[in-house]
Amino acid sequence: MELTQRIRLSPAELKIYCDGMDELTIQRLLDLSGFKRGILPVRYLGVTFIPVRLTDRDCKSLIDKITSRIEGWVVKKFSYAGKLQLAKSVIHSQVNFWCCAFVLPKKVLKMVEKKCKAFL
Repeated sequence: MELTQRIRLSPAELKIYCDGMDELTIQRLLDLSGFKRGILPVRYLGVTFIPVRLTDRDCKSLIDKITSRIEGWVVKKFSYAGKLQLAKSVIHSQVNFWCCAFVLPKKVLKMVEKKCKAFL
């Protein structure tokens, strides 16, 4: 039995993302590797990766996710303390997850706070 196994890359499943490179270099890289060219933005674990500063439009999926959660909770009869706990733990943990990867625009943070206040 072989002690090590080789990792085989599948060109059909992998993509190369290039930024700040000239087209000739990119094309040579694609020809040599056999990979496809990926286009930004890319989503991974629900977070959009983009090479520039985030805008409020880029955070739409975060706002939509928060809105859908709150709308699901509105129909249930929670006490004020229960609502506060949900907002603190669930909503703010989603925002913190995004903040680990990006600096969120102030407009987005204000929108999240507005939605939480309306829920309470």
